[in-house]
Amino acid sequence: MAEKRIIGIDFTNNELRLVEVVQKGKGAVLEHFAVGEIPAGVFAAGKVVEVDRLRSVIKDLLTTHRFKGKKAILGVSGKFGVTRLITLPKMNLTQTRDAIQLQLSQYVPFSPGDTSYDYKVLREIKEEEQLQQEILLAATRRSMLQGLLQAVRKAGLTVVAVKITTLSSYNLFESDYFDADQAVGFCDVRDNVTDISFVGENLFRLSRSVEFGAASIIEAVRRKLGGSNEETLEYLQYNPVDLTEVFQASAEMEADIGGLAGVTQEEPRAKIVRDAVIRVLSTFVNELMRSIRYFESQQKRRARVGKVVIFGNISFLKNLEPYIAEQTGLDIRVVNEIPELTNSLSELDQRLYHDHAPEGVVAAGLAYDAVLSKRLEYNLMPREALVRRKTYNALKYVAGLYIVMVALALAYYFQKYETAEGFKTEIAKTERDLQKVAPYFTETENLKAEINKVAPKMEGVMSITKKMFPWEVLTTELAYMMEDYSWVTEYSLDAQKKELKITAITFKLSNFMTFWVSLHNSRIYNVTEEKIDLDLPDVPQDGGPTIAPGSGGGGGGAGASAPPPGGVSISPVSNRGGIAQFGGMRQMAQRPRPEPYYGLPQGPAGIGDITDFWRGRQRPFLVTVEAGHTFAIRDEFLKAQEDIYPGLDSLKVN
Repeated sequence: MAEKRIIGIDFTNNELRLVEVVQKGKGAVLEHFAVGEIPAGVFAAGKVVEVDRLRSVIKDLLTTHRFKGKKAILGVSGKFGVTRLITLPKMNLTQTRDAIQLQLSQYVPFSPGDTSYDYKVLREIKEEEQLQQEILLAATRRSMLQGLLQAVRKAGLTVVAVKITTLSSYNLFESDYFDADQAVGFCDVRDNVTDISFVGENLFRLSRSVEFGAASIIEAVRRKLGGSNEETLEYLQYNPVDLTEVFQASAEMEADIGGLAGVTQEEPRAKIVRDAVIRVLSTFVNELMRSIRYFESQQKRRARVGKVVIFGNISFLKNLEPYIAEQTGLDIRVVNEIPELTNSLSELDQRLYHDHAPEGVVAAGLAYDAVLSKRLEYNLMPREALVRRKTYNALKYVAGLYIVMVALALAYYFQKYETAEGFKTEIAKTERDLQKVAPYFTETENLKAEINKVAPKMEGVMSITKKMFPWEVLTTELAYMMEDYSWVTEYSLDAQKKELKITAITFKLSNFMTFWVSLHNSRIYNVTEEKIDLDLPDVPQDGGPTIAPGSGGGGGGAGASAPPPGGVSISPVSNRGGIAQFGGMRQMAQRPRPEPYYGLPQGPAGIGDITDFWRGRQRPFLVTVEAGHTFAIRDEFLKAQEDIYPGLDSLKVN
């Protein structure tokens, strides 16, 4: 449940009091307190003539003191707030309302068309054997409220009620009047008037205003001291008047004065101020006693006043309580703190509250009454504004009821169709996503059409691509096998048969052997058939070089009797009629034999001897090797290549 907080607003001609009260359980807490000066000229003849200046004062106080509430109650007092206790015959509510409306001009000093009023039936009484009803009527000027309501609303507050100040402030003093044997009077000392009201038998009985206020005291002191009203008020705030202080001249002073005929001692300033204040207060005491006698006469002596509670603009008066008690013979209570409220003010508000607590009683009473009451009585809001608010509240009630019913229906709906609602949520999300890509829909459709046109061609290209051999991998593997003095002159591949034929040339026999062995050890090529043709220089018949079994080991290992890879053996080279035998194959050697610079080593010689013979002493012979090989590409290599070009089922875009 949200906390209930109300701001009470009390106006005088010169001062604005704001008090915020918050409901805490069954009690109320004073949370914010502010007092501000109203500039001269804002009010004229009791009406607000400068709405924006008043709005600015209210707004500044709300901001400076950090008020949180948004609902406010305004108080009207003095001659603009009228209360009347009337007696009518017992009748129903409609008849009572019509009777009051008909006789309204007899009860209030305003024009009925300019009057905003409310009433409450207090009790039934019997007079002269007839059943009567006692009614308390409260009224104010409608035109006087317009400026106030406008200024408060412009300050950001919602006015929920307008009340007579005396009908709200006395609720703070229930402990003083509840079930009391005697009636209790309440005096609210304001700027120019003092509102005096009486409560007897636990009911509000009477209220009247007298021409006495703080301004009367300030003006009396100003005439004695000179200066402006502001200077006088500042003097009284810093020098409170002690009403019980007695000024006596010393014996020496009296002797000096008595010895000088016609010479008077200058009176102290404090005594001058006190005497001026007491003369004004005597007027107030007379008015108070006159009001008490009038109240008692109205009650036909059924209720006697035994106690008076005083609050308002009295902070510059010291010992007011014993002074008024001595003058009236009544039990007097001067309020120094706002009763019935727990104090939770900030440090800033607390300092202000310490100096101006009696002035904030009315504003606190307005807020306190609204916070703890379920129904605001004596609400003087203009009827048109009240009707609008009632209509607004009714609409809020209907809207709230409708929302509750819809919420219950939705809860039932979600409970029964949770899956369907989830699906609707997904649809809504998809629709939002589609809206985002809607501008690109046409381009997307065009792109899809182009893709569908190209798709068959791409399928054909991909089909061919999957069947193609990885040429780069095959040629790179072959390049790794070749040395600086060997190269490939022919490279032919039969893709259907997966067969490869290579023709290579080398400078030396050792280069050929290295290339030949590398082919057999390749991770890609699988030698299935080979044909080796060696084009070697002629070997001289008179002890020329031969490749003998088991000879040599140097010179790069060109000569060897061990069988090479693939089961092919290299036999010693012989020169019989120009034909050299190698591995059982015939070698035709018909090229002219070059003449060496020196003679070759005589007799059988190994490759190492031949190398030593030729090293640095004779130019090397060009050894040309043409080797034709037929290879099958290894199956495991081809299988691995399939992963590079995976098959595409379809390139059609749906």
